[in-house]
Amino acid sequence: MAKTKMIVKEDQILVDVEMIFKEIEAAGGDWKKVWEEFKAYLKDVKGEDK
Repeated sequence: MAKTKMIVKEDQILVDVEMIFKEIEAAGGDWKKVWEEFKAYLKDVKGEDK
């Protein structure tokens, strides 16, 4: 069965915790970088600053 990794809603992103940790590992442990990327993605989804 397929596993849901991310659900994007109008004002929030629900992310599987494994995905978050994999992203942090890929960023060399830089959790702040990953946090900023998710915040930027949510901002894009919400259509802010356009």
